[in-house]
Order: sequence, then C-alpha cells, then structure tokens
Amino acid sequence: MDESVALLEAQPGVLAAWHDGSVGDGTDDEYSDVDPVFIIEDAHFRELEKNLPDIFARISPDIVLFWPERVNNEYFYNYAIFIKYEGELIQYDFNALTLSALENNPYRLAKIPLRAILFEKDGMLTKIINGLEKKPDAVPSRETVARAIETFWLYAYINVKYLRRRAVYKIAYALEELRTAHLVVMNGLAGGGKWNWWAGALTKNTDAAQKEEMLVYFGGCDIERMKADFYASCDLFSRDARRLCTQSGADYPEKLEREVRGHMAKYL
Repeated sequence: MDESVALLEAQPGVLAAWHDGSVGDGTDDEYSDVDPVFIIEDAHFRELEKNLPDIFARISPDIVLFWPERVNNEYFYNYAIFIKYEGELIQYDFNALTLSALENNPYRLAKIPLRAILFEKDGMLTKIINGLEKKPDAVPSRETVARAIETFWLYAYINVKYLRRRAVYKIAYALEELRTAHLVVMNGLAGGGKWNWWAGALTKNTDAAQKEEMLVYFGGCDIERMKADFYASCDLFSRDARRLCTQSGADYPEKLEREVRGHMAKYL
C-alpha cells in the first residue's frame, strides 16, 4: 500500500488521497482489501488512467486482473486490480475522482475521518472536511417509502403463483424485489446513512437480531452449505465459460482462474 501511494502521489495532477471502505471507517479486519480514493486535476484525469497498468507493474510485474467498474464515467473511475505481491494474490480497489467533481460535491467527504487521509496538497482535504456543515443523514422520502411498500406487497402477491408453480428462479427474483423494498424501510428506520451497498449496510447498520431476521430472504444461509455451493458454482461457471470461449473464439483467462482458485485453496 505504501509503495503504491508513493508512486501515485508522484504522478502529474495527483492532489490528494484517502482510505475509503472499511479501512477508512475503521471496521477493517485481516480479510479487508484497500480502497484508496485519489483526487486528480481534471486535465490529468485520463492521462493517469492510461498510465495505471504501467504504474502498478512497477510494484509487481505480475498483474492478474485489471477490471474497470461498471459505474466508470467522465469524473470517476474504479479498477479492481489483482496483483501478485510477495507470493500473495492481493486485491487493490483503485478509485479516482476529478477535482471538479469534489468541488461540486464536497459532501463526498462528510463521512471521512481525518485519520483516513493518506496525503493532501496544501491541506486541501482537511480544509474541506473541517469546513463542512453538519447535515443529518439523508432518509428515504415519503414517496420512496410509499413506492417501496407498494412494491413489496405487489411482489408478495406475484410470488404466490411462483411458489404454487414451484418456479425456483422466479421465486428467487421475487425475493430479491422483496428484500430491496425491505431495505428501503430499514434505511428509514435507521435514520438514513450509507445504504448504497445493501450487504455492507446490513453488516454495519443493523444489530444482531436484525441481521438474523434478514436471513429470511436467503433461505437461512448455512455457511458450510454456502461454501460448498460456492465451489460448485465456480466449477459450473468455468465449464460453461470455457464452452462459450471455444464457441466464440475468445481466449479464456486461464491465469486468472488459476490464481483465484489457488487463493481459495489456501484460505478456505
């Protein structure tokens, strides 16, 4: 981490960075990856993105995966990077945000503690954080809550026929809609907050009893059964993806699968 930050801080237009994710909010553990966010001058934003593979190759020449996130756009990009470092396969989530995007919405920093700052030019992040007015967490609007409640009972009705037909995949789809609607209600009950990723929200924003209750949407979730199903899903996916690659003439990423399976074998 220190090596990558030093390399990135030296790049043209890189102004500041902070720890996001569990490291940033202090809930990280031995299994956590790193999610640094870098603030980049607009004029250098795309130049840095183009140079990222070469920058990370200076840390390790063995880059297994360089995966752009689906939400990448003109002012933000994220890359999930698998890098072999000292014999380990490490996940590094690289995030970059333009300076203008931060200036337009400084409240991106509202939940960032000062201890999460990795570096900053002229104290820019500290000044922004200290200058922010305290705002209550955004809670779902009445319209959003009403929509969620109606959606829940709509799919509760629809799921009756799915259950009677024993239509497993449609039941799973209905349960996903029910869970999503329920999460909106729980967000409101919790007084708002960071609920953009439901799995993280349930982990951090609910008590033990609520966590247990929400398992009704997942059939109980026996960990050993989930582990066995996870291994089976990898085997099935590999089989089907290889068939498709053969059919389409695409190259199958043998090294990516081999490294991830090695990681699984070592730690599961």
